[in-house]
Amino acid sequence: MTLRDVRHTDIASYHARIETSRNIADLIVQASGPAIEGHDVKLSCVSDCTLRPSSRIMWKKDGHVIGLSDANRLTDALILRNVWTGDDGEYSCAIEGQKDHPSRTLRIKVMYRPRNISVSVRSEGAILEGHSVILSCLSDAVPPASYKWYRKTGDASSMESLQQFYPITRVTSEHCGHYYCVATNVHGTEKSADVQLDVQYPPKNASISVSPTGDILEGSSVMLTCSSDANPPVHTYTWYKKNVSILQNFSISAVGPEDSGEYYCQALNKHGGMNSTLFHLNVLYPPKWTVGQMALDDHQDDDVTLTCSSDGNPPVETYTWYRKSGDYTTHVGSGNVYRFALTSTTAGFYHCEAANKLGSQNATALEVSLPEERGGA
Repeated sequence: MTLRDVRHTDIASYHARIETSRNIADLIVQASGPAIEGHDVKLSCVSDCTLRPSSRIMWKKDGHVIGLSDANRLTDALILRNVWTGDDGEYSCAIEGQKDHPSRTLRIKVMYRPRNISVSVRSEGAILEGHSVILSCLSDAVPPASYKWYRKTGDASSMESLQQFYPITRVTSEHCGHYYCVATNVHGTEKSADVQLDVQYPPKNASISVSPTGDILEGSSVMLTCSSDANPPVHTYTWYKKNVSILQNFSISAVGPEDSGEYYCQALNKHGGMNSTLFHLNVLYPPKWTVGQMALDDHQDDDVTLTCSSDGNPPVETYTWYRKSGDYTTHVGSGNVYRFALTSTTAGFYHCEAANKLGSQNATALEVSLPEERGGA
């Protein structure tokens, strides 16, 4: 419309109305909010034009008709109730009879918390000490989850990594244990089951312990135990004394002096072996094999030297000499060597006594007599 030679009388409000026989409208699909699993989502078909009351709205998902508004157009909305991943897709609307002029599509992607979480240990074959491993955590989540790795220590847990794939370049026995991961997004958190990191290694820290503890006395029972840290566990322990293999288990019901010595054990599993440090088994016993000996001076028969020897562990602490004459026995000296001048008053039967803290033993008596008595015999 064109107004020419306008006058004061042309002042007024003017309105225009456009009508088309095809009734084409510009349509837009709008969502009431984000599509979160388990919630309802309302899709509205919106137009800047006023649609005829008799117009009906046709809804499509991924190109397939899924709904048609009622004839009196009480609502143009499509309500997706309790949405789930099956509702994912491209949604559009169109006026019935004008399917060739639909709205632009609206992409619906249902979001949900992490689920179907799984963990695994990736390694080439058995996990051997010094090799590399990767702990892997996978989950299904929209939007994608972030990850944290934890290691269990007794009743507590410590965070080890913020990566979905947790690499350990050189594993050691210290890495053995149970691990789990936690997947998180804005809609929630999910914890995985535990995965065990089983690092295998040859025996280490081999050591020997003795039972009972304390002094080992002759005649008592003794057991030596070999311990080692290994994975898989040690399958064979072998005992050695002076580098000679003796047995796989070391237990003696009545230990004797001959059992004293240096021992070590060897621990073996399929990955190797290790020797323990030396252990000295020290069997204690009172004096034994006590013997007295007599020597006469080659030049003077009246000089006598008596010597006493004995074996004991701990070593003999004291040697004591006694003389028996008739029915009387008297203490005459100390020390493993006893010298005296032979006279009629010193002749008689002599014996020594060897003693340590565990006991004592007497030697067989030696007869010391005057030369004329010896010759007369």
